Amino acid sequence: MGIKIVANQGEISVQAQNDLMELIARKSISITSTEDEIFITAKKKITINANGSYITLDSSKIEHGTTGDFIVKSATFEQIGPASYTPKLPQFPILNEGKHSLRFVFEGANTVVNAMDWLIGTPYKIRGCFGDIKSSGVIDETGKLARAIVDEAEELILTIGKETWDMLDLSSSEGSSEDDMEEDVITQDKGSLEESLESDPYIDKLEPDSYGLSADLIKKIFGTSNGEDE
Repeated sequence: MGIKIVANQGEISVQAQNDLMELIARKSISITSTEDEIFITAKKKITINANGSYITLDSSKIEHGTTGDFIVKSATFEQIGPASYTPKLPQFPILNEGKHSLRFVFEGANTVVNAMDWLIGTPYKIRGCFGDIKSSGVIDETGKLARAIVDEAEELILTIGKETWDMLDLSSSEGSSEDDMEEDVITQDKGSLEESLESDPYIDKLEPDSYGLSADLIKKIFGTSNGEDE
């Protein structure tokens, strides 16, 4: 199995715009231009290394290094003075992230509204993480909510309903202190307990030592262990 990329017409461009790119093979790597040139360009430095022998090229020098022989085969060898060539490096496009879009949907997508039709017409609000309202409206017959458009990724909170709250005045009368309110609650609890005890048919049958019913009475109420009434 392998991968083959072929473009009969047009170029092939591969870019790593914000990180490195690696081309690694266990065996040989071949770079060939059948009809034109090969350019290897770097902004800072190029290093070619073969089993320890190397060539480095940077803006200030070219360095050769080897532990063996350095052999130059040439008909002539000329040194005519310094020179340099600054290539035009390609520029990566600047990508604008744009805005983020999010839409709340119920599990079951578009069919859930058939079973939850009571939600149709219910108001909703979508708030950001700081409580600001990003979107609001009412749930339509499709059960879909409008998309919330935000400048950056953030956690959104969906609230369904009118958000109306009922208030219960716990004070018995104006000017009642907290101690008075607590005493009223205790008095009400005592009254409820006394009424409950008066209507309990077994209250007078409690054992004086344990304040519990006797074993014989419990068997009589619930039956024997074999499920038979005595």
